Amino acid sequence: MKYISSLFLFLILTSAPVWAAGGPEPSFDAFMKMAQSGNLKKAIREHGIDERSDKSFLNIKVPGKLNYDIKDVNQKKSGDEATISAVIDYEAITEGAKGAAGKVTTAGKAASGNIVGAAGSVAKNKVDGSVSSVRDKEKVKMKRVGGEWKVVVTDKLYDVLTGKGK
Repeated sequence: MKYISSLFLFLILTSAPVWAAGGPEPSFDAFMKMAQSGNLKKAIREHGIDERSDKSFLNIKVPGKLNYDIKDVNQKKSGDEATISAVIDYEAITEGAKGAAGKVTTAGKAASGNIVGAAGSVAKNKVDGSVSSVRDKEKVKMKRVGGEWKVVVTDKLYDVLTGKGK
């Protein structure tokens, strides 16, 4: 009897992490990690439900860095739908390159005595830097399909993930 209760306890303890890994948050993480690595098309195919009006993958991504931070997970009573509130930030690499080129120009103007031109370039660099990032708080829908949680990819979510903005 003692052996059976120990075996039962072992089975419960080892099965709990498997059950916990099947929730909406780990599925969202898997989707986002794949999207971060540049495989958005594969992420949608493996971990998503594509509900975009235009399902084209042409011009899929502006070069950049995708980050996210999960703030909250709400699962519906039915158990087949959930919402993940996350801050998704897409920083375009091309903007940083423009800023670096602008700084070189600014340094050249200051060295040549063109203080007014240098001040204007500094202001322009600050404007360029402020539009280099798309940051949005998203409520991402999740649905359970065939026992697996899937991210519902809408036009708005797709635009944020590819750096196209609002």
